[in-house]
Amino acid sequence: MFEYILSLPRYQKRVVSVVTDSVFILSALWLSICIRLEELYVIDNPLVLVSFGLTVLVTITVFVRLGLYRAVIRYLSNHALIAVVSGVSVSALIFSASSFLLKAPVPRSAPFIYWGLALLFVGGSRMLVRSYVNQTKRKLK
Repeated sequence: MFEYILSLPRYQKRVVSVVTDSVFILSALWLSICIRLEELYVIDNPLVLVSFGLTVLVTITVFVRLGLYRAVIRYLSNHALIAVVSGVSVSALIFSASSFLLKAPVPRSAPFIYWGLALLFVGGSRMLVRSYVNQTKRKLK
């Protein structure tokens, strides 16, 4: 399946990247609250969902503006990693601000936990894909 994704045209790979990042961001948002509360958090307040939705939309927009989806994974550079850190930092600020302004019941420390998880999920996934692609490329030589 991974080879199939790698063989897709560039546009479709970008769509896969956006969808994957959206899932990772939502997972990091939810897990940050679970970790802070030390229990499985069930989202029962619509304001939390609105905060999550705003955070995902703004984060994907920031990632696009930073050129994160133009970067070719095979040649991922320090610039792309700086873009990930910058984008995730803006995302954590948006999560914090949207939760505060909406008065959503989100723990104040959750944006800090989210920042670390999002870096791990978004940046780590790109590093893993780059490593896999480079290893596959070396094996073919």
